[in-house]
Amino acid sequence: MTFRTWKSRSAGRRPSERRSPTPLANVVAGDAPVGGEGRITALRTQPNKPERVFLDVDGRYIGALSDIEVYERRLAVGLLLDADTLATLQERAAHQSLLDATLHYVSFRPRSEQELRRYLRYRGASDEAAEAVVADLRPLGQVDDEAFARFWMDNRQRFRPRGERLVRSELRAKGVTSETLDAVEEADPPVDQEELAVRAAQSHVRRLQGEPWLEFRRKLTAYLLRRGFDYGIAGAVTKRLWEGSPPDDVSD
Repeated sequence: MTFRTWKSRSAGRRPSERRSPTPLANVVAGDAPVGGEGRITALRTQPNKPERVFLDVDGRYIGALSDIEVYERRLAVGLLLDADTLATLQERAAHQSLLDATLHYVSFRPRSEQELRRYLRYRGASDEAAEAVVADLRPLGQVDDEAFARFWMDNRQRFRPRGERLVRSELRAKGVTSETLDAVEEADPPVDQEELAVRAAQSHVRRLQGEPWLEFRRKLTAYLLRRGFDYGIAGAVTKRLWEGSPPDDVSD
């Protein structure tokens, strides 16, 4: 509807006679809305995701809604939508798209809250839209920095052992606060940093076979320091692992 058409239809109408858009319940009951903006021409379920429904209005794809929302709003092919309802459905479809994309993002591994917000900004979400997605993710247990920190620490211990200092630095870079990290470490049993350093050093030690003591000590100590272990632990583990092979030169 052009501005001129709207103006001609509104001419002579007293403000008290202007009606608000017809509620959706009335539209479903058969009452044509004032200023109808479009008619639903297709509702299609996704083949691999039947809980999502594609919505077309006047032959134009609007977006995907949840099957629950389609049911609760009593949407049906042929339904004439007023302007407010169409705008609401477009907003809901945009929200559902962001939510689905973020759920896919967290399906690979847990994410910190900061990672989620960064991803949503990357997707072009406004602050308000991002907050709405985060709010929907909280009840699903997908926004929990303590749980994320535990996952990250456990993953590092199992597969890529690193010292406490480096792991904390990694987590802070992902937006986990020092207070959250302290709470996790206080609640969980302490990790034996020396045993963790031994595991971290195993693969590197194989590369140092045949090296004299001074080179072995220099290289392995530097390797463990880079992986976040303090100097005392790095030195103790270096000596411990050296004793597993006959020394060529153990002088300082």
